[in-house]
Parts: sequence; C-alpha cells; structure tokens
Amino acid sequence: MNDPTTQPIDIEAERTWLRGYKDEMDLSWPRLAAKIDIPSGTLSQFGGSGYSGKEGPIAEKVYRFRQTLVQQKALAVEAPEVPDFYETPTGTQIETLLHWGQRGRIVLVATGAGCSKTKTAKRFQACGNNVFMATMTP
Repeated sequence: MNDPTTQPIDIEAERTWLRGYKDEMDLSWPRLAAKIDIPSGTLSQFGGSGYSGKEGPIAEKVYRFRQTLVQQKALAVEAPEVPDFYETPTGTQIETLLHWGQRGRIVLVATGAGCSKTKTAKRFQACGNNVFMATMTP
C-alpha cells in the first residue's frame, strides 16, 4: 500500500474512478459515502465536479478506499479443508487403549472435553471389526 500523504494524488483520476465504481457497484451516493466515511453531500458534489471546497482531502480518502479494495481483493482467503481425523498424541494413546480393549481387556477413557475421545473412537470403529462404542454421561 502507498501512503497518500507522501505522494501526489491525481484528483481527476480519483473522481473518474469514483464515478465508475459507483456505477459498477450500483451504489447510491449515501451508501458509497458511508463506505468511504465522507458526508454524502460532499461526496456527490466531488463526484459530480461541483465541489467548491478543497478537493485534495476528499481525493485522498477516495484513494485510501481504493487501496483498501485492492488489498481485500488480493487476499485469497480460503479456509483450509478440515480433515476428518487429525492424529494427536492423546488420540494415539486412546487408540492404544482401544487395541487393548479389543484383546479382551476392559478399558476406560475419561478425559476433558475436546481431547479427541469421540473422534478417535469413531475412527477406530470405522477401521476395525466388532467394535462397539458406548458413551457415558454423569
């Protein structure tokens, strides 16, 4: 991103872009003004070439808004795909206990919430034969 205070801003270029963006996004002046944080009357006059005040600060805000849009578009934010099962040290220990249970031993797994008990047991059940699961609550 470029600091608009350290470079000249082309007021006409910002005005032209503003009009095009408004039309492209089918925005009213009040809605667009709210996004840029400029009073609606000021922005509509600036966009229509009828603004008699200092145009530099308005053009600078429009420029900053443009940069924000460019940065947001450049971000390719996609949530990573969540795996069905993620192997953890606790899950490995639980799986070892479940193997002991399959050999005829009585096993019990009691841990806090979110320690992968259910996920590990369901995966063990899906991968093995003669596996039955019972969940207990107080």
